[in-house]
Amino acid sequence: AHMDFDTKDWTQADDGYWYHNSIVEPGAVTSSLFTKVTIEDIEIEQRKTFDIIIYAESVQAEGYRDIRDAFAGIR
Repeated sequence: AHMDFDTKDWTQADDGYWYHNSIVEPGAVTSSLFTKVTIEDIEIEQRKTFDIIIYAESVQAEGYRDIRDAFAGIR
């Protein structure tokens, strides 16, 4: 499968998770991480239903240098 990830507003870190590149103000929303999933080179009979699991976390940005420092403060 191929996903059209938004690499302008999001960055995939070494831990495999994707992080938004800027602070999201209260009440605001981010751009979509992806908008399309394409499945190629698979016979129709082999296509099956699948789930895309979205896992989200947030942390207060104020008082921290970057996202890693912010999350380190709560672990």
